[in-house]
Amino acid sequence: MKSARMFTMLVFLSFICLSVCGCLSKASQPKKIAARINNYELTVEDFKDVSADMRTDKYLSETPEKAKERLLEELIVKNILLQEAQAQNFDKDKAFMKEIESYWEQALLKLLIKRKIDEFSSKVTVSSGEAKDVKVRQMLEIWVKDLRKRANVKIYKENLR
Repeated sequence: MKSARMFTMLVFLSFICLSVCGCLSKASQPKKIAARINNYELTVEDFKDVSADMRTDKYLSETPEKAKERLLEELIVKNILLQEAQAQNFDKDKAFMKEIESYWEQALLKLLIKRKIDEFSSKVTVSSGEAKDVKVRQMLEIWVKDLRKRANVKIYKENLR
Protein backbone atom coordinates (compact mmCIF):
# COMPACT_ATOMS: atom_id res chain seq x y z
CA MET A 1 0.00 0.00 0.00
CA LYS A 2 2.77 2.40 1.01
CA SER A 3 4.81 1.65 -2.13
CA ALA A 4 1.72 2.06 -4.33
CA ARG A 5 1.05 5.48 -2.76
CA MET A 6 4.69 6.44 -3.20
CA PHE A 7 4.63 5.31 -6.85
CA THR A 8 1.44 7.28 -7.50
CA MET A 9 2.93 10.32 -5.79
CA LEU A 10 6.10 10.02 -7.86
CA VAL A 11 4.06 9.81 -11.06
CA PHE A 12 2.14 12.91 -9.96
CA LEU A 13 5.37 14.75 -9.10
CA SER A 14 6.89 13.76 -12.43
CA PHE A 15 3.89 15.21 -14.23
CA ILE A 16 4.22 18.45 -12.25
CA CYS A 17 7.95 18.64 -13.00
CA LEU A 18 7.35 18.06 -16.70
CA SER A 19 4.69 20.76 -16.69
CA VAL A 20 6.89 23.23 -14.81
CA CYS A 21 9.85 22.54 -17.06
CA GLY A 22 7.76 23.20 -20.13
CA CYS A 23 8.29 19.71 -21.48
CA LEU A 24 4.60 19.17 -22.14
CA SER A 25 3.70 21.02 -25.31
CA LYS A 26 1.40 20.58 -28.23
CA ALA A 27 3.36 18.78 -30.93
CA SER A 28 1.18 20.14 -33.71
CA GLN A 29 2.22 23.74 -33.26
CA PRO A 30 5.57 25.35 -32.44
CA LYS A 31 5.63 27.03 -29.07
CA LYS A 32 6.11 30.76 -28.83
CA ILE A 33 8.37 31.76 -25.97
CA ALA A 34 7.38 34.70 -23.77
CA ALA A 35 10.52 34.50 -21.60
CA ARG A 36 13.47 32.22 -20.98
CA ILE A 37 14.56 31.93 -17.36
CA ASN A 38 17.81 29.98 -17.23
CA ASN A 39 16.81 26.64 -18.85
CA TYR A 40 13.08 27.16 -18.41
CA GLU A 41 10.93 28.47 -21.25
CA LEU A 42 7.75 30.32 -20.33
CA THR A 43 5.50 29.97 -23.34
CA VAL A 44 2.98 32.54 -24.50
CA GLU A 45 0.29 29.90 -23.96
CA ASP A 46 1.40 29.39 -20.34
CA PHE A 47 1.45 33.15 -19.82
CA LYS A 48 -2.09 33.45 -21.21
CA ASP A 49 -3.29 30.59 -19.00
CA VAL A 50 -1.85 32.23 -15.90
CA SER A 51 -3.21 35.65 -16.81
CA ALA A 52 -6.68 34.15 -17.40
CA ASP A 53 -6.58 32.61 -13.91
CA MET A 54 -5.46 35.84 -12.23
CA ARG A 55 -7.73 37.98 -10.10
CA THR A 56 -9.00 40.67 -12.43
CA ASP A 57 -8.86 43.40 -9.78
CA LYS A 58 -5.16 42.88 -8.96
CA TYR A 59 -3.94 45.06 -11.83
CA LEU A 60 -7.06 47.19 -12.23
CA SER A 61 -5.35 50.56 -11.93
CA GLU A 62 -2.76 49.75 -14.62
CA THR A 63 -2.89 49.84 -18.40
CA PRO A 64 -3.16 46.39 -20.06
CA GLU A 65 0.45 46.67 -21.25
CA LYS A 66 1.71 47.60 -17.76
CA ALA A 67 -0.35 44.79 -16.21
CA LYS A 68 1.22 42.24 -18.61
CA GLU A 69 4.72 43.49 -17.80
CA ARG A 70 4.08 43.29 -14.06
CA LEU A 71 2.59 39.80 -14.33
CA LEU A 72 5.50 38.63 -16.47
CA GLU A 73 7.98 39.98 -13.91
CA GLU A 74 6.12 38.19 -11.11
CA LEU A 75 6.24 34.93 -13.08
CA ILE A 76 9.96 35.38 -13.74
CA VAL A 77 10.72 35.96 -10.04
CA LYS A 78 8.49 33.03 -9.05
CA ASN A 79 10.35 30.76 -11.48
CA ILE A 80 13.75 31.94 -10.27
CA LEU A 81 12.70 31.15 -6.70
CA LEU A 82 11.41 27.71 -7.75
CA GLN A 83 14.68 26.98 -9.52
CA GLU A 84 16.61 28.02 -6.39
CA ALA A 85 14.43 25.78 -4.21
CA GLN A 86 15.16 22.87 -6.57
CA ALA A 87 18.88 23.69 -6.57
CA GLN A 88 18.79 23.40 -2.78
CA ASN A 89 16.94 20.05 -3.12
CA PHE A 90 13.84 21.28 -1.31
CA ASP A 91 11.81 19.24 -3.81
CA LYS A 92 13.40 16.08 -2.37
CA ASP A 93 12.79 17.06 1.26
CA LYS A 94 10.60 14.66 3.24
CA ALA A 95 8.37 17.49 4.54
CA PHE A 96 7.84 18.71 0.97
CA MET A 97 6.95 15.22 -0.20
CA LYS A 98 4.39 14.86 2.61
CA GLU A 99 2.92 18.26 1.68
CA ILE A 100 2.60 17.22 -1.97
CA GLU A 101 1.03 13.92 -0.95
CA SER A 102 -1.49 15.74 1.23
CA TYR A 103 -2.31 18.22 -1.54
CA TRP A 104 -2.62 15.40 -4.07
CA GLU A 105 -5.03 13.48 -1.82
CA GLN A 106 -7.15 16.58 -1.15
CA ALA A 107 -7.31 17.47 -4.84
CA LEU A 108 -8.40 13.92 -5.76
CA LEU A 109 -11.04 13.86 -3.03
CA LYS A 110 -12.36 17.27 -4.03
CA LEU A 111 -12.66 16.22 -7.67
CA LEU A 112 -14.33 12.90 -6.82
CA ILE A 113 -16.85 14.48 -4.43
CA LYS A 114 -17.64 17.30 -6.86
CA ARG A 115 -18.31 14.85 -9.68
CA LYS A 116 -20.52 12.66 -7.48
CA ILE A 117 -22.45 15.72 -6.27
CA ASP A 118 -22.96 16.83 -9.87
CA GLU A 119 -24.07 13.32 -10.83
CA PHE A 120 -26.51 13.06 -7.91
CA SER A 121 -27.79 16.60 -8.47
CA SER A 122 -28.73 15.76 -12.04
CA LYS A 123 -30.79 12.79 -10.78
CA VAL A 124 -32.66 14.63 -8.02
CA THR A 125 -35.90 16.40 -8.80
CA VAL A 126 -37.06 18.41 -5.79
CA SER A 127 -38.85 21.76 -5.84
CA SER A 128 -36.78 23.48 -3.14
CA GLY A 129 -33.04 24.13 -3.57
CA GLU A 130 -32.41 23.39 0.10
CA ALA A 131 -34.30 20.09 -0.11
CA LYS A 132 -32.24 19.15 -3.16
CA ASP A 133 -29.00 19.80 -1.25
CA VAL A 134 -30.21 17.61 1.63
CA LYS A 135 -31.18 14.81 -0.77
CA VAL A 136 -27.83 15.01 -2.60
CA ARG A 137 -25.97 14.92 0.72
CA GLN A 138 -27.96 11.83 1.73
CA MET A 139 -27.16 10.15 -1.59
CA LEU A 140 -23.48 10.97 -1.10
CA GLU A 141 -23.51 9.46 2.40
CA ILE A 142 -25.18 6.29 1.12
CA TRP A 143 -22.64 6.04 -1.70
CA VAL A 144 -19.71 6.40 0.75
CA LYS A 145 -21.21 3.80 3.12
CA ASP A 146 -21.63 1.41 0.18
CA LEU A 147 -17.99 1.93 -0.86
CA ARG A 148 -16.92 1.25 2.73
CA LYS A 149 -18.96 -1.98 2.85
CA ARG A 150 -17.43 -3.23 -0.38
CA ALA A 151 -13.87 -2.33 0.62
CA ASN A 152 -11.55 -5.03 1.92
CA VAL A 153 -10.39 -3.51 5.21
CA LYS A 154 -8.40 -5.26 7.95
CA ILE A 155 -7.78 -3.35 11.17
CA TYR A 156 -4.82 -4.37 13.34
CA LYS A 157 -5.91 -3.08 16.76
CA GLU A 158 -2.89 -4.58 18.50
CA ASN A 159 -0.64 -2.29 16.47
CA LEU A 160 -2.60 0.77 17.56
CA ARG A 161 -1.95 0.23 21.28
